Amino acid sequence: MSRVTGSTGTTYIRKNKEGYMYICRTLLLAGKSVFLLLKEVFFMLSDGEYSIQVKLQGGSGRATVKSPTKLTVEKGKMQAEIEWSSSHYDYMEVAEKPYYPVNKEGNALFVIDVAELDKDIPVKAETTAMSTPHTIEYTLHFPSETAEQDNNSNISPMIFLGVGVLLIVLSLAKNRIRKKKNE
Repeated sequence: MSRVTGSTGTTYIRKNKEGYMYICRTLLLAGKSVFLLLKEVFFMLSDGEYSIQVKLQGGSGRATVKSPTKLTVEKGKMQAEIEWSSSHYDYMEVAEKPYYPVNKEGNALFVIDVAELDKDIPVKAETTAMSTPHTIEYTLHFPSETAEQDNNSNISPMIFLGVGVLLIVLSLAKNRIRKKKNE
């Protein structure tokens, strides 16, 4: 790093290539960190209907659920359709809340509340396929990166918030660099 005086008498600090690379790496890491933080803390889907993958774990491994499935968001509340591979499910429980099939024919279809995406959601489902009803524990998982809005007209306000926070971080980094130059 060296100081250079310009024709107007202004002093500039000339950094070598390594200094610029350090600044670029720092800004990229800061931007990535802010993005991951925003995704973790503020990820929300705007109101509308989405197609999303759902992963089922647990039970004997014979039962499946339809994936992708429909996810509806209204006023920030998410609900998913869970269609089982059997018509013999007559009850589900999610976060101690009971759910019953919304259809009379075909495979059992439930509409359940989804508190958040990207987390394992423990559920219980009762099957009548055996001689007596059995309640089986499962886990559902909805990966947010698989959510595709059926109508792309709505853009989540969180995108604008994320861009705003990123701009603030970049501005703070730029000011810090200026202060170091003036030292």
